[in-house]
Amino acid sequence: MPLAERVKIRVRDQPYPGWSGILSYRALEDPDYGNSLTGGHPGFMGVQVTESENHPLWRMSRRYESAEFQGDVGGAFLMRRQYVETPEGAFSRNLSARFKDPRTGNTIVGHYKGGIIPSGIPASPFAAFEPSNTAELEAYGTTAIARCKPVSSVASAANTLIELYHEGIPHLLGSLLWQERTNRARGAGSELLNYEFGFKPLANDIAKFAYGVVYFDKIMRQHERDLGRIVRRRYSFPPSVSITEQVVREGYWLGAMFPDSTLFFKLDADTEGQTVLVTETSVNRWFSGAFTNYVPHHEAFGALSDAQQLLGLEITPEVLWNAAPWSWAVDWFTNAGDVISNLQSFEIDGLVLRYGYIMEHKVTRRTYYHRGPTNRWWGSSMVPQPITFVTETKRRIRATPYGFGINEGSLSLRQNAIVAALGLSRS
Repeated sequence: MPLAERVKIRVRDQPYPGWSGILSYRALEDPDYGNSLTGGHPGFMGVQVTESENHPLWRMSRRYESAEFQGDVGGAFLMRRQYVETPEGAFSRNLSARFKDPRTGNTIVGHYKGGIIPSGIPASPFAAFEPSNTAELEAYGTTAIARCKPVSSVASAANTLIELYHEGIPHLLGSLLWQERTNRARGAGSELLNYEFGFKPLANDIAKFAYGVVYFDKIMRQHERDLGRIVRRRYSFPPSVSITEQVVREGYWLGAMFPDSTLFFKLDADTEGQTVLVTETSVNRWFSGAFTNYVPHHEAFGALSDAQQLLGLEITPEVLWNAAPWSWAVDWFTNAGDVISNLQSFEIDGLVLRYGYIMEHKVTRRTYYHRGPTNRWWGSSMVPQPITFVTETKRRIRATPYGFGINEGSLSLRQNAIVAALGLSRS
């Protein structure tokens, strides 16, 4: 499916409703003095935009995690969201006031039903979307892989086999003379001294060499059984949190009411209030992936059965004669060298990712709150409700089978062959 058809963009409004307010007042000394006002606040409009790839396989059974399916059905993902976190009813107030108006001398009785928020909140109160760019996230992903990847079994197997390989060399050097030494031991008859100083050392050389053959094969078979097994790993970076504070408004009469009236302002106020903006930004990043080792299958060692028989039977001149020709030792030695050579060759790119993703969740909360007096006749109930505006981004970047920041078109023929052999192309 072409990328243009696979990527879906979904937009969803995140409305935060406003309110309608009613303000009424009257003077006890003057029945004709009073009024009733109505007004309201439009609220705030957030938005959610999601860009993701369309993968029908996501809706199917999780059987894909079994051996039946081990590919990558995920993709890049970006979600941007802005919304108001404060509960809708938190700003509602039902206020009453009674005071002597110094301008007219009348006793004023007032009522207000509506919402109150801090003064000075801009029309666009949300923080801007600022997710990490692709290069930054790929760098985090590369670090995460380095910190959580399993130890390459290719390298481990190669090191072990190299040790066996070198330990077997001294016993192999004389293998071309084994047949001649066997002929001498076989014709020695009852010469016990020849047995002790001729046949016995030869039997020990062959037994030690055959021991290395058997265990070389055992390690190689175990390694081949482990190939293709999935090792899932997750790594989380330490969270990053930053907090800043700034005063965005100062004044004697603060607190946004809709509707409002200067009649309720205290004229003798001598201390200003403030609207304070606290910005808190938290960033969490983590990696999730599945690793596997891959090395092509190697042919079995052709003469191994002869070596196993030698270890399982009493070694006599007759047995050694029947085990000829002796070329199996040289053949095994040559074959072992090829196996080690291939293991070392694939040590660099034998560890691959069946899937790998670096994720980032960034949340910026901008909270406006009132500090200090309101200098209104409404009393302490007038204090505005703090209100929090959230800007949230979630981003996910997909790795190639060989890590992040790698152009899949630049993979070598061998790397592409491994990807094809393991079925790691996008399913």
